[in-house]
Amino acid sequence: MTAAAGEYEPVAKEPPGRKRASKVPFGDRDAYLESLDEPDMVAFVEDEHEAELARLDKMIEAHNAIRAEVSDEYASLAVDKDGRLVSLVIHDAAVLGLSYLQLERRINDMITAAVDAVRELHLEWRQADWD
Repeated sequence: MTAAAGEYEPVAKEPPGRKRASKVPFGDRDAYLESLDEPDMVAFVEDEHEAELARLDKMIEAHNAIRAEVSDEYASLAVDKDGRLVSLVIHDAAVLGLSYLQLERRINDMITAAVDAVRELHLEWRQADWD
C-alpha cells in the first residue's frame, strides 16, 4: 500500500541496533498497553524499567571489566578500557639482557598489542547481545 503525498504509513518494526528487554513484540506494544487497566499498566512499566536497568547494569559491569594484560620474559603491563597504562613491571632479566633502547621498543610493542586487544574487546562488547 502506498501513501498519498503528505501522508505516511507507520511501520511497526524493531529499530536497528536496539535490543529491548520487553517480551511484547515491538509492533504489538501499543495495542498491548491499551488493553491493560491502570494497575496492570503500572506493573508492566515497572517490570520494563527494572529489566532495562538490569540490562544496563550488566553492560556497565562488562565495560568496566575490559582490560588487557601483556607480558614476556622482560616486562609485563596492563592497559585498562580507555587504553591507559595501568601497570608496568620491568623484570630483572631486562636489565641484564637488553639495552635501554631495546627495552623501550619492546615495551612500546607490548603497549600497542595491549591497546589493539582493548579495541577488539570494545568491538565484542558493542556487538554483544545484552538481553
